[in-house]
Amino acid sequence: MMKLSFVIWILSFLLFANSMYAQQRTDLYPASTDKAQGYFLTFKANEGKDAPVAVIICPGGGYSHVAMNHEGIEAAKWLNAQGMDAYVLRYRVTTKEYVYRYPSPLDDVRATYRQIKKKHKSMGVMGFSAGGHLAGLAATDKKQKFAFGILIYPVITSDSAYWHRGSFKALLGEDKYRTSLASSVSIEKRIDKKTPPLFLLHCKDDRVVPYQNSILAQEASIQFTKKTVMHIYEKGSHGFGMRPLNTDAAAWLEKLQQWLMQFNTL
Repeated sequence: MMKLSFVIWILSFLLFANSMYAQQRTDLYPASTDKAQGYFLTFKANEGKDAPVAVIICPGGGYSHVAMNHEGIEAAKWLNAQGMDAYVLRYRVTTKEYVYRYPSPLDDVRATYRQIKKKHKSMGVMGFSAGGHLAGLAATDKKQKFAFGILIYPVITSDSAYWHRGSFKALLGEDKYRTSLASSVSIEKRIDKKTPPLFLLHCKDDRVVPYQNSILAQEASIQFTKKTVMHIYEKGSHGFGMRPLNTDAAAWLEKLQQWLMQFNTL
């Protein structure tokens, strides 16, 4: 199974290489003095036309940086290979020069969604780690409607038993990450009947974000939709993005490919 998954991963990039076109940058806030963030990159499955289904990608980085390559651009190219357009979001986070707390990253998803929604019949959102938390915020937000969410080793809960404290501290600030505001951005508490189906992936040996985060999201979501699926693997750790794995978790892209077929039939 692992060898087969690796072959599928390689072929997805090789067979569809010609359909991956150079990205276009779109600034969300053209007048901003912060030119390093607050933009998205567009990756088209087919040059010259919009795909019926598109995905906004939120790379991880603990809300202190954004891993644009292996959790962003590489994911976009894989989605292009599945016939979907992809938008890699460089959402705003707090840096040495600028302070952006909640809801700034979510506002960036909202702004991206507004700009692209008319181009596609259906939209999904994907995120890794803290980007998975942002994707979860977007999927449970009432200001846009997503057909599905893909959360890869996501930060989910503000419960201190399983939380990734650094993400909540960076997102909310030193003075607020232990307040009721943290509970309001705890994804499992935001999931309801309007939340789209979720694809959840985690590894038990993840020492950064405990795998119980995905379990909490799955338990909340499955109450409302049977289309939510969760894959928990023994080994794979954290932060692998779209890169090949030499563990049982190597099968995850094949699982995702199969799951996405139900949303990519337009």
